[in-house]
Amino acid sequence: MRMETIWRVLPRRIREKLTEKDLEQVQEIRLRCGQPVVLRKEGRSLSVLNEILSASDLRETVMLLSAYSLYAFEEELRQGYLTMEGGHRVGFCGKAVLENGEIRTLKQINALNIRIAREQKGWAEAFLPDL
Repeated sequence: MRMETIWRVLPRRIREKLTEKDLEQVQEIRLRCGQPVVLRKEGRSLSVLNEILSASDLRETVMLLSAYSLYAFEEELRQGYLTMEGGHRVGFCGKAVLENGEIRTLKQINALNIRIAREQKGWAEAFLPDL
């Protein structure tokens, strides 16, 4: 699994705690301000850290995701998600700022959901005869 991309955007203290965990089957990492970090693994949600995610942890993650340029990141915020290198996706939760009935940007981001991309061999085999 190519987790290097994900490790680069996690706050250092969270990254250090997660390196001790078995992340082989992790499908999602949920980061919510004021809540423990949750891993979704094999259809179950597991709180793996006893520490509460702080607003500064979340802010650090957003800054790392945006390469410290929130302005350049605005289109992704409008969509509500960002696709990272390796196909991983990060969903954002926060307060939408509307302009002319359309989302202009997202403010007060209070949660992130990182979905980990993995190759699923054999899924397309059923479609091959139709091609």
